Amino acid sequence: MRYESNDAHYNELFSRNIGIITEEDQQRLRNSCIGIAGVGGVGGIQLITLARAGVGAFHIADPSCFGASDRNRQYGALESTLGKNKADVMSALVSDINPECRITTFNTGVNAENITTFIEGCDVIVDAIEFFTIEEKIHLYATARKLNKYVFTSPIIGMGTSLLVFAPEGMTFKEYMEYNPKTNQFNAAKFCPIFPEYVDLSVYQQAVAGLRPIPSNPVAAMLSGSLTATELLLFLTGRRMPVVAPQLIQADMYRRSFDVINDQWSDFWSEFSQETYDYIALLPDNNRMLDRVAELSLTGTQVLDAGCGTGNLTIRLANQQRQVTAIDFSEGMIKTAGAKTRQFDNVTVAVGNVTHMDFPDESFDAVTSVNVLFNIENPELAIREMCRVLKPNGKLVISSPLKGRGLSAEHRQRVLDDCIAHNIDLNKINKVLKFQLRLLTGGGFKYLPTEDEIRELLLANGFKILVMEEAYYKTNFLIQAEKCQLISMQIIEKLS
Repeated sequence: MRYESNDAHYNELFSRNIGIITEEDQQRLRNSCIGIAGVGGVGGIQLITLARAGVGAFHIADPSCFGASDRNRQYGALESTLGKNKADVMSALVSDINPECRITTFNTGVNAENITTFIEGCDVIVDAIEFFTIEEKIHLYATARKLNKYVFTSPIIGMGTSLLVFAPEGMTFKEYMEYNPKTNQFNAAKFCPIFPEYVDLSVYQQAVAGLRPIPSNPVAAMLSGSLTATELLLFLTGRRMPVVAPQLIQADMYRRSFDVINDQWSDFWSEFSQETYDYIALLPDNNRMLDRVAELSLTGTQVLDAGCGTGNLTIRLANQQRQVTAIDFSEGMIKTAGAKTRQFDNVTVAVGNVTHMDFPDESFDAVTSVNVLFNIENPELAIREMCRVLKPNGKLVISSPLKGRGLSAEHRQRVLDDCIAHNIDLNKINKVLKFQLRLLTGGGFKYLPTEDEIRELLLANGFKILVMEEAYYKTNFLIQAEKCQLISMQIIEKLS
C-alpha cells in the first residue's frame, strides 16, 4: 500500500524523533531534498539513516550492481539483491520506510548529461562516489559549487571515518586535495590526516596502486552514516553550520577518538591556551628550560620570540630590559600573551607565522623558539626565516621535542614524579598530558627529529652550533646557534 501525502501518518512514523529535535525541525527535514551520489557502502547507510530521520526527498545515483564482496558493509547488499542495481534497490528500501518520500533515481550514475539535473532541486549534496573515481568527483564538486550547494563526503578507513564539507564559497575540492591535472591524481592522505596505526599499511598501499580493493569494515560504514547524517540534520534544521574545509572531522571507534582537525592546529592551540596550557609553567623542568633559553639568548637589544605561546618565555626576555617582539599563529595564545605582558612597554605581541615572517632582513640580535618546530610541516622554512631576520652573528636559541622521546611512559612518569616532589596538583598536569596525547594521536606532531637531523638542518641553513643539550625531562633538544657572518651562495639562494 502506498500512502498519499498524509500529515498524521508522517507524524506517527517520525514521532520518536521529537524531543531530540522539535516538530518545526521535523517539518524542515520533511521539506528537504538531499542528493546522494553513490548509495553502496557509506552512501547506502547515509541514505537509510536520513530516510529514518524523516528527510522528505532524495536524488540518488549509482550505476553499479551489488556484488558478493559488498555484503560486509553495504546496507542493500543481500542474497536477494545480488546483481541488482544499487540505486534501484535503495530507492525501494527508502519507499518501504517512508512511502511518501519523493525519490528520483539515477541508475546510470552521475555524468555530464545529468549532473545538473541531479544537483538542482537538492538542498545539499553528498559525495559517496567510489574513492578513486576522480573525474566524476571533480565534475560533481565543480557543478555543485556553481549551483551554490554544499557537498559532504565521508570516506572510511579502518574502523573510522572522516567528514569533509566543501562550502560553495570556500576552499575548492581541487585545492584541498592538491589535485594535479597533469597526473590526474590527488593526495588521498588529505581524506584521512590521522592514519590508523592498527591497519596493515601494505594492504592499503596495494589498494592505492590499484592492485586490490580498498579494505572496508561495517563499523566504519555505520560510523560514516551516523556522523554524516548528524551533521546534515543539524545543517538542514539550522541548528549549526558544519565544519568546512580545510578543517575536517575524524572519528575512529578502535582508537576511541573524535577530533576536529585543521592543517595548522590553530584551533587546538587556542583551546589548549584557554584550558590548561599554563599548567605546564608549574613544572620545574619547564622553568629550567625557559630560564636556560633566556640565558643563552642574552645578546643585543632586539629579540624575537618566534612562537611565543602564552608568553612565559616572553616575560623572561622582557625582564632582561630588551625590546621583545613576540609572535604566534594561534589567536588564543596571543590573547593570553598580550594580557600577561601588558605591564611591559618593551614588548610587542602579534599574530604571526614563523614560516613567513613580516620583518625586514637582519632585524634581530637574537631569536628564540621553544616547542614550535614540531608543529610545522616543513621546518626548514621556519629555520630559513629565522636566519633571514637575524643579524650576522646573531643567536638562535631553539628547543623542541626529539624523536621517540615525548609522551612515552618514561616521560609521563618523570613528570608525575616531579609533581609529587614539588606538591603540584596532579589533576592539572594530567589535563596537560591528555591534551598532548590528543595532539600526538591526531597527527599534530609533524616534525620530530633525531639530534643528528636537527643539527644538520641548522648547519645546512646558515648556522653554526655553539651549545647543544637535552631539556625538559630529556625529551627536548636545546640548541644555541649563531648565524654565520658569511653565508654561502647556496644558502643565499635558499633564503631568496
